[in-house]
Amino acid sequence: MVRISLCLWGAWWAGGALVASEIVEPKPLWWISPHEGGGAKPHHQQAFSHWLADRGCPVRISQTGADKSDAALVFEVRPLAAGMPWMVADTEGNQPLTVRWLVKGSRSVKHLASLEGERVALLGKASLLGHQQPVRLLEQAGVTLTDVTVFTASKYQGAMALLLHGDVFAAAFPAPLATKWSKLNELVTLAESDARLVAGVWLSSSSTKSQWMEGKQGPCAQGLLAMSRASRGDAKMQVFPEWLTGFRWPNQR
Repeated sequence: MVRISLCLWGAWWAGGALVASEIVEPKPLWWISPHEGGGAKPHHQQAFSHWLADRGCPVRISQTGADKSDAALVFEVRPLAAGMPWMVADTEGNQPLTVRWLVKGSRSVKHLASLEGERVALLGKASLLGHQQPVRLLEQAGVTLTDVTVFTASKYQGAMALLLHGDVFAAAFPAPLATKWSKLNELVTLAESDARLVAGVWLSSSSTKSQWMEGKQGPCAQGLLAMSRASRGDAKMQVFPEWLTGFRWPNQR
């Protein structure tokens, strides 16, 4: 008698012969939010997935909204009250993810109420940092979206270009970028949100059982911890917002 072991092997018949084939665990799907200023171009997604694959973490990348519910890993921004992610996104200067409204220092305004009737730059409506939080600040100052003319940018660099070129009177930015760009361009803050948000990677219940996600020493975790923005044009980092510099565990700084 011949005994056939099928521990990690499947079997199928081909022309009357029993053929063994290895059962390979499918690559986990990683959904990365396209709403917070990260790029969705295929070559950027490929650069990021290749970076992880080279470190033993083969993933499929998607920034299509319909794929979010099926994803094993999700990168996005959430209210801090919703809980901490599996891995936290590091920011420029380790600053919190608050939101600031900026104007040129030469403008003679000091309050958000002065933006009524002006042109402003925001990201798309689905962006928590680039749209929803700034709009909330405006409403607290008695200004609604119908009181201003909104120019929508896909990235924060685009919003900054609109501000510096005089196409808009004011623009909203996450604190990490606002701090850096204010110093470089003589900008002043009209208002800052007090709501703390957190960005990072959340896991589905199924992803924790993956061979690539085994504990803190798993290849996916180690690949993320090793990531950093080598330059402004670092292709692998373009899928993420400009303010993200890398990843860390929630209890580390």
